[in-house]
Amino acid sequence: MKIIMAPSKEMDWSHPEEIDWHLSKKSQIIQETLLEMNKDELQKSLKLKDKQLLEVLTYRDTWALPFSSRARDLYKGVAFRSLHLTNLSEEEEGYLNDHLRILSAFYGVLQPNDRVKPYRLDFILPLKIQGKSLKTFWGKSWDQSFEEGEWLINLASKEFASRLTASRYHWLDIDFAERVGDRLIRPSSLVKKARGMMANYLIHHQLTDLERIKQFKEEGYHFVEEESNDQLLTFIREKE
Repeated sequence: MKIIMAPSKEMDWSHPEEIDWHLSKKSQIIQETLLEMNKDELQKSLKLKDKQLLEVLTYRDTWALPFSSRARDLYKGVAFRSLHLTNLSEEEEGYLNDHLRILSAFYGVLQPNDRVKPYRLDFILPLKIQGKSLKTFWGKSWDQSFEEGEWLINLASKEFASRLTASRYHWLDIDFAERVGDRLIRPSSLVKKARGMMANYLIHHQLTDLERIKQFKEEGYHFVEEESNDQLLTFIREKE
């Protein structure tokens, strides 16, 4: 069983370690393409505002330095702030490394302790790699990182999860919603936070039993059978 999460644009590069990274061949090609671009080309290809361009140029400068961070420490978006990965037990650490995977437009499929450096990249950009969109460039190569027929617990956004061939796996989507009157709403920040809480729940309980996933009850969420099926578990909470 694997848990998949999407990366976040928000990153913490305040405590890198003097350990270099090792890029896959595809990541090297992306890196080389970005390094060859001038400022104007970068800004256009990555659709950057002036402040974001300065950030990306700073990121790019770090690529030549023999420093890196673990993937689990780099990402600091809403979902990742709900992961509590310090002081894990040996069993929890083993579960984390065996089961959690982070899907990245730059790195591909990351394990939590893989060495990474900051970047800014997603699949909706006009950037071309060898004349192809990022989606076409990566194709379905991410499937090679997973066993055919294994359970995939999807806590990623559609943008990243769609890079995998869902029919190849026992695929389980997790849906989070708030009930407002007779409506269900799914604000982006709420969903991201809930995905992180679910990943944290799975890690700290080392769950592989799908029935126990239904017992998740963080911050008022509860499993709703009527809104679920064999490929979807829905958790709803009442809006305060």
